[in-house]
Amino acid sequence: MTDSPLSSAGAGSRSGFAPVRRLGSFLVTSGLIARDGLPAPIDGDVRAQTRIVLDRLGVLLADAGSSLARIAAVQVYLRNPADFAAMNSVYATYFTDAPPTRTTVAADLRDPHALVEIAVVAVPDGAPRDVIHPAGWPKSPNPYSYGIRSGDTVFLSGLLARDPITHTPIDGDTAAQTLALLDHGQAILEAAGLDLGDVVSTRAYITDAGDFDAMNTAYRARFLAPMPVRATVRTGLMSPAYAVEMTLTAVDGERQIVSAVPSVDGMTVERPSPNLSAAVITRDRVFLSGLLGAPETHPGELVAQTRDMCAQVGRTLAAAGADWSRVGEVLLYVTDMRARDLALEQLSSVLPLSSVAGVTVGTGLLAPGGVIELMVTAARG
Repeated sequence: MTDSPLSSAGAGSRSGFAPVRRLGSFLVTSGLIARDGLPAPIDGDVRAQTRIVLDRLGVLLADAGSSLARIAAVQVYLRNPADFAAMNSVYATYFTDAPPTRTTVAADLRDPHALVEIAVVAVPDGAPRDVIHPAGWPKSPNPYSYGIRSGDTVFLSGLLARDPITHTPIDGDTAAQTLALLDHGQAILEAAGLDLGDVVSTRAYITDAGDFDAMNTAYRARFLAPMPVRATVRTGLMSPAYAVEMTLTAVDGERQIVSAVPSVDGMTVERPSPNLSAAVITRDRVFLSGLLGAPETHPGELVAQTRDMCAQVGRTLAAAGADWSRVGEVLLYVTDMRARDLALEQLSSVLPLSSVAGVTVGTGLLAPGGVIELMVTAARG
C-alpha cells in the first residue's frame, strides 16, 4: 500500500479532506463528525453522535485494511466539556480490551450541529500493536491505554498532572503540573524501552495563555536539545483541576533535526526556538511544529497569515527533504471557525485537500494577533 489517500464507500467526509490516508506504517483519518456522509444536519445528543462517529470509523478502517481494535491513538474534540461523561459512556463500549491511547480536549467544531469530532491513527492488519503499561500502575479508570507501541513508534495518551496510582489531581500551578505530567510520560516511555529524549512530537493544550511562559520553562527542564516539534494552543480541558495537558509521540531510532524555519532568502540564519524544533525527520516520516503566519506583521489578518504560514511550511518541508506532495496529515487551528472555509481555500492553493487526512478545529492561539496555525506530518522520501 502506498502513501496515498484511501476511500471508503458510503462513509465519506464533508471536511474536504481524504477520509483515510496511509502515512508511513500507519493509517491516519480525518476528523469525523456525525453529519459526514449525510444529506442533512444530524440530530441527537453526544451519545448518539459518538456512536455514529465510531460506527463510521469502523467502516472506514475496515475498508482500509484495519479496524477499531487496531487503533493506536485517538483524538477527541468535544464542543462542551460537560459532555465528557456521556461521550465516555458510549466510547467505553467500543473499546473494552486493550483500548487505544486517547486525548480529549474542548474545541469549536466545523458544523454547528456537531458535538464531537474524532480523528485516529490506526495500525494496519498484521502489524504489531502492543499496550504499554508501567509496572505498578493500576488500570486507567477511563477507556484508554497509557501507551501503544507499533514498530518504532510509541503513542501516549494525553498526560495530566494526575497521580498514576490514585488517579487524583496533583496540586500545583502550571509549571508544577507540566513537570509532573512529563515525569509520568517518562515512566510510560521507560516501560516501552524509550525515554523523553525519543519524543518527536508534542501537542500541548493550556487553559490560560498567561501561563505559557511558566509551562515553557518547566517543559525545557525535562527535554534536552534537540527539542521535539510542538504545537501549543489555549483550550478547555475535561476537568477544571488541570491547567495543561500534553500528548507525546516518540520514535525509537536516529533522527535528523531542522532547528528553525529557513529564511526566505535561504541565507539568513534564523534563531531556533528554545522550546521546539522546526522539524524532526525519522526513518519514514517528517514531523513539523505548528507554524503561524507572522502575526506580528499581519495581526488578525487571516489571508495574509495563511499565505505566510504556507510559505514557512513549504520552506521547512524542503529543508527536511520533503515537499507538499508528501504531506499526509494536517492539523489546522483557527481562532474563528467562521473563517475556516477561507483558510482552507488558501491552503488548497499549495495542498490538494482531498489528498490528505485533516482536522480543523477552533481554539485560542498563544501568539498575540495570531488567527491560524498549521501542524503537518509528511512521509519521508
